[in-house]
Amino acid sequence: MTKRLAREAAVFAFYLALAIAMTWPLAIRLTTALADLGDPFVNTWILDWVCHALTHAPFDLYNSPIYYPGHLTLAYSENLVGVALLVLPFHLAGVPPIAVYNIAMLLGFALSGYGMFVLARLIVKSAPAALVAGVIFAFVPFKFDHLSHLQLIWSGWIPLILAGVIAYWRDPRKKTAAWIAAAFVMNGLTNVHYFLFGSLTAALTIVTFAILDPRRDRRFWLTLIAAFVIGGLLLTPFLIPYRIVAKEYGMVRSEGEARSGSAAPHAWLVTNPRSVIYGKLGPADWHRHEMQFFPGVVALLLAGIGAVSWSAAAKPPLSDARAKSGGFATALLYAAIIATWLGIITDRIEWSIAGHRILSFSSADIPATLLVILLVIRFRHVRSEYPERWAAALWVVIGVLGSFGMNAFFHAFLYRRIGIFAAIRAPVRWAVIAYIGIAVFAAFGTLALMRRKVPAILIVALAAIDLWFAPRWEQAVPTPAPVYRWLKQAHVAPLIELPMAGGSEFNYLLGSTVHHLPQFNGISQFSAPLHAKLRSKNDALQFDDEFLSLLERNGCKLVIVHVHALGETSGAIRAWLAKEMAAGRLEYLRSFDHEIGGDFVFGVTRNYRGAKEPDAPDGAGHLPAQKLARMVAGESTHSDAITTVIESPQYGELVRGPLHVRGWTLSPFRIRRVTALFDTGTLRVDAPLADARPDVKQRFSWYYFVATPGFRLTLPERPRGVGRSTDVQIEVEDESGRVMRSGDVVFDWERVP
Repeated sequence: MTKRLAREAAVFAFYLALAIAMTWPLAIRLTTALADLGDPFVNTWILDWVCHALTHAPFDLYNSPIYYPGHLTLAYSENLVGVALLVLPFHLAGVPPIAVYNIAMLLGFALSGYGMFVLARLIVKSAPAALVAGVIFAFVPFKFDHLSHLQLIWSGWIPLILAGVIAYWRDPRKKTAAWIAAAFVMNGLTNVHYFLFGSLTAALTIVTFAILDPRRDRRFWLTLIAAFVIGGLLLTPFLIPYRIVAKEYGMVRSEGEARSGSAAPHAWLVTNPRSVIYGKLGPADWHRHEMQFFPGVVALLLAGIGAVSWSAAAKPPLSDARAKSGGFATALLYAAIIATWLGIITDRIEWSIAGHRILSFSSADIPATLLVILLVIRFRHVRSEYPERWAAALWVVIGVLGSFGMNAFFHAFLYRRIGIFAAIRAPVRWAVIAYIGIAVFAAFGTLALMRRKVPAILIVALAAIDLWFAPRWEQAVPTPAPVYRWLKQAHVAPLIELPMAGGSEFNYLLGSTVHHLPQFNGISQFSAPLHAKLRSKNDALQFDDEFLSLLERNGCKLVIVHVHALGETSGAIRAWLAKEMAAGRLEYLRSFDHEIGGDFVFGVTRNYRGAKEPDAPDGAGHLPAQKLARMVAGESTHSDAITTVIESPQYGELVRGPLHVRGWTLSPFRIRRVTALFDTGTLRVDAPLADARPDVKQRFSWYYFVATPGFRLTLPERPRGVGRSTDVQIEVEDESGRVMRSGDVVFDWERVP
């Protein structure tokens, strides 16, 4: 047993090591690197909240602190409980939230590889061939297209469900049934898409096995059904909140949304542009996020070899099946084929007799589904010595058809006829089901090559190289803003942070990992009605009596204004603050140094009157009332924080030839050094302070002792090792020993011949 566990751990370690290599330098930037500064913040917050709730108030798990006073707000998005349970030790050990998220990312890749390895080894009975299958499934480019979606990286439970079904079919033991139930539950706790896709495909696989090999007794079926029933009962408390909020708030995807998440056939011919080998292949308009499914040439070649080796060995007695098929069944089959064709080429079919409608349909989903059922009946007597290969073929067909979403009959039927599938936004994610079947056939192909003396290690290496990816990581600023540390101590809530736009609410979720207090802000696939109303008024710059009245009636105690993020809302919010403070409905409490302008905290006097900050001058000699007046008037305010602005390059800019990095930095202490960090910090270059920048000095006159706040750096060409798509971040150290990093700027840098 010890040796077996050691072997399994070694396999998992192999996939983990490959995940580290494929995502490098993520492993050495765990506290800062993210695929982007949007959805990863949401999933970082979800993981942190679930870990916090499980250890503090598990029965309030779904009453997360966003969208106050919304109901069961965690159910507005994925709950990630299955992921949180496995990274909980890191959370309890005090690992920062972003690092916990990135550890989960690496573990998700590794589990996907290991889960596929277990399935393939069970089928092909060869660990080296299974190792190849795991590499293909874990690192298929589709996964890298979803680096922002942690839940889609965690696909390892699906092959484990199929492995459990196959193992149970071969040897029906209660222990194996328990394995099925455990994988079923963990899949349901990880990803709603994968839960629905994996569960339905597993059910269809069992039906396929029952057709190909039906000799099973009553006890067999009762135990298998019990495994899924018990798993379903364990999942029920986690699924009921989704049903409640869907009914309460009408959270159902429109057919238009589902159609926009449906792929065209050419999606299987292209992959993510950052794929090292295949990224530049295919027309530019074919490269659409989430709709780039090409699994690589090595995977397809191996799968093709595996399929050919199967067809050469399989000898199903089709003639017997045909002989036993009756003429009536054949007539129905042809009728279904005709109806499917008519449903595809026409908008609506309606047949009437004497003015009475007897049949009508407006799409091909019903007749096509009927056609599939009739085909199963037609060939119900077919037997095969290879049911697992039939299952793999079924998974490929289902995954490919499902990825077409509303553009094909399969998902269209599920969306229109089975209510729970109406919650699916992106049918394209059915592709993961196809990859499992492809990986199984690739394992058979690997086995065939190994029998011809091709070394397994060579095939593993070719598969990994074929899938190699060049991810671009953006750098978050992991240091919490001082206002969030104060909120954790003050514990005053509910609160709202302004502005509610421009991506700011992603940052508010990251701040929530510090204090876990109820707030009116939030980001998810859906939103509470009150948040939607407040957000619409924010976007329309309608900060008025109604805006504040909504907050007052719902118990809001604090309004936090992030001056550096105001943008186009600046004038409207400042005028609103002045008006409501004059009316006595808002009261200034204190401010905190943060980036340019700081964070200002106001109390909603109807609900809260808190202590104010001491009436002492800041570094510019301004008393709190003077500092507030300057902020409301749109003037600059003093800050003890290091302030840095990158003016060039701009976010998303295309740079050709020399790169000019320019900006400025200030500190209440003298600046010791300024360093430009390129390509996720792998390249560090000094950026000397050389510009006097009279414009900056005039605006921030109290930093008179910083003689040259402007930094400037020119690199004549892109250095070796720095990718075309890269980033720059400025790191500043002042004479007090403090080190601060600016926000990250992502840009493209082309070499000029």
